[in-house]
Amino acid sequence: MEGTEEGSFSHDFTDLKGEYDLYIIGSNPLSENKKTVIKLGGEGFTYDKTSDPNPTTRTGKSYFVTYSFNTN
Repeated sequence: MEGTEEGSFSHDFTDLKGEYDLYIIGSNPLSENKKTVIKLGGEGFTYDKTSDPNPTTRTGKSYFVTYSFNTN
């Protein structure tokens, strides 16, 4: 899946079973307090040690977040 969103967004994945890598890339707001908070919600996720923390906060001009996980 690939998509572009302006502002806040949410996407529901259903019937996930297996191993996944989710990459989220974007620009932070053009405000003085530039930050984005990203959270992967749901039950049954086991995160790989290489995964970014969940939730994670990114500051600066842009962000790149990687979630590596298994689902039960």
